[in-house]
Amino acid sequence: MTTIASFVSISDAKKKTLSMISDSRISWTTDEKPDIVVNKYDFSQKIFKIEDTLDIFGYCGDSLFCLSNISQIISYLRSSVDYREADAIEKRRNIIYSLIEDSINNYPGHEIRQSFRVYWNSIFGEELYSFKFFYKKNTGKFDVTQLEIPEKTGLVFKDGSGETFYGNELSTYYPSSEPTSRFFFKALVDVIEKEHDSKTGGPPQMACLNHFKKSITSVSILYKSKYYLNGVHDIYSSNGENVEFRDTDFNFLTPEGKTRNNYTGSFPKK
Repeated sequence: MTTIASFVSISDAKKKTLSMISDSRISWTTDEKPDIVVNKYDFSQKIFKIEDTLDIFGYCGDSLFCLSNISQIISYLRSSVDYREADAIEKRRNIIYSLIEDSINNYPGHEIRQSFRVYWNSIFGEELYSFKFFYKKNTGKFDVTQLEIPEKTGLVFKDGSGETFYGNELSTYYPSSEPTSRFFFKALVDVIEKEHDSKTGGPPQMACLNHFKKSITSVSILYKSKYYLNGVHDIYSSNGENVEFRDTDFNFLTPEGKTRNNYTGSFPKK
């Protein structure tokens, strides 16, 4: 499965950023022992973006269905005139819902092995939005719900096989001070590095909707001495205009790995 979360950050100047974070592991189990990981791949993309329409998507649950269909749907949305020119967020929501529903109906039902959730964060007009599309394997039900965006820096959602561990790690930061982006990111790193959940692993992924700039920033993360962008080894120098470089302590870095602005002291060491 995975560990995925989203949070909103609001600066003193009231600038808002809606971020989504995830690990990079997909894992294989057997029908007889669904909780035992028999194989894994630690470099799979789990966060996707559409820059023109300011959308970020992520998923947890059935990896084969989600990877083969969600990436295809996102590619289609990039070319869809109706989606791009929609005059209400509900119209875009309905288009996404219809496309995922068609994928479910056309997919061999017995090959959807697990329930899954697809998360969609978006800027539309002057507002930030977050939606959860969810499919329940045991009932075959597919639905969508809108998630609340906090009015101050806070969590929008957490999900996946590592959800409980993520919440536990996050709670250890809160007693010392008000939550910050670093807390939410560092809690995911803790779940990965401490190997709490066998289905969570690999380099962290992160993408951010910048409400004040009307833009998307991806984050190339220095993990085990290598940069990774959306799970891919960032060996060919991603575009620094659209990408931030950070380490697992959430320090800003240069593309060469030098520290730009050290935040290490901003959260309690454990």
